[in-house]
Amino acid sequence: MPDGRTLQVGTAHHLGDNFAKTFEITYEDSEGEQVYAHQACYGVSERCLAALISTHGDDKGLVLPPEVAPVQVVIIPIIFKNPEEVLAACEKVSEELKDAGIKVKTDDSDKRPGAKYYKWEMQGVPIRLEIGPRDLKNKAAMMARRDTGEKEQIPLEDISTTIKETFADIHKNLYSQAEAQLQEHIFLCEDLEGIKDKLAHGIVQTYWCGREDCGKEMEDVIGAGILGIPNEQPDCRGKKCPLCGEEAVNSIYIARTY
Repeated sequence: MPDGRTLQVGTAHHLGDNFAKTFEITYEDSEGEQVYAHQACYGVSERCLAALISTHGDDKGLVLPPEVAPVQVVIIPIIFKNPEEVLAACEKVSEELKDAGIKVKTDDSDKRPGAKYYKWEMQGVPIRLEIGPRDLKNKAAMMARRDTGEKEQIPLEDISTTIKETFADIHKNLYSQAEAQLQEHIFLCEDLEGIKDKLAHGIVQTYWCGREDCGKEMEDVIGAGILGIPNEQPDCRGKKCPLCGEEAVNSIYIARTY
């Protein structure tokens, strides 16, 4: 997470036969004996939403990936004169986007355009379309992206294709930003003092002897939990466990968690 702590989102637990004994869940084994079943539990919680909000949000409010945004495009009519013509054009664009499976809303309220921009930026709508008399003259709309703040004029012809292509680019941009932020907050440390120092800023990767009792003692000493063993391991040859000093067998991730 942006503050350096980690958030448990998806989990897989081996429950053993604890619940089976409570609820008398048995099966017949190859020897014909009734034995208690071993169970597993898998889950993804609402913390996914908290992680998404915290990871992508900025000082203006939410920044939502298009795939999960309840409103993917908001259309803002810019009315100086001929309101009927502008509103009709906005409605036409709205229907075209809806037909393409895009979740769209037209804000035709009496608020000033700036107030509308602020409202929908705060709610994290990925794309804002501004359509006014000048845009209609150019057969175009002004498109503003929530993730970068960039604005560009796009043609009204086949606008749904342009929007979908922009969705893909927004997704790619948000993912790469989040991935870069994660990698920048993983620190490789070889001693306890270095671990304690870097834990205030993110995730620590350190070496481990592989002994469970040593791992538990390390958690107590540094005041953080061991998250697990990374799939991609650094070269551990010649490396020592920072707590007991024994030869390291692999590396582990350590972090402060919520």
